[in-house]
Amino acid sequence: MMIAFPPCTHIAVSGARWFKEKREQGLQQEALQFVKDLWNAPIEKVCIENPVGVINRYLPKMPQPQYVQPYLFGSPEQKKTGLWLRNLTPLKPTKIIKGPLSKHSHSQLPIPGIAEDAPPHQQNTYLMSPSEDRGHKRSLTFTGIADAMADQWG
Repeated sequence: MMIAFPPCTHIAVSGARWFKEKREQGLQQEALQFVKDLWNAPIEKVCIENPVGVINRYLPKMPQPQYVQPYLFGSPEQKKTGLWLRNLTPLKPTKIIKGPLSKHSHSQLPIPGIAEDAPPHQQNTYLMSPSEDRGHKRSLTFTGIADAMADQWG
């Protein structure tokens, strides 16, 4: 089994304002080729983890991802993350932290069964201040999601 976490720098929508330059420099195409190579590796079970981005737009033969949120796995954070799965079952939530979406969410749809006055899910990743290690910190996988991968696929 391979669980791959390819760099998202050139393919995540959080960097969309630089996509034109990234395409002109060939960086986005190189990143997408890397994702394709990972997917096509001769390994029976594959998971590719990446944030919302352009993978399915430019690699249409990739399956649709399962999107997970840290608040489904024991963290009050909100960070939509895609899992492209081959021969693996979708992750099942392990510890749902209830709360409405943050005011910084791109989706303001209500979550059924959550009280209006519940504290919102945090957006610490989205609101992180600029720093030299910001990219590294933003790319970390939440422990609850990693534990669910190990428990459910290991």
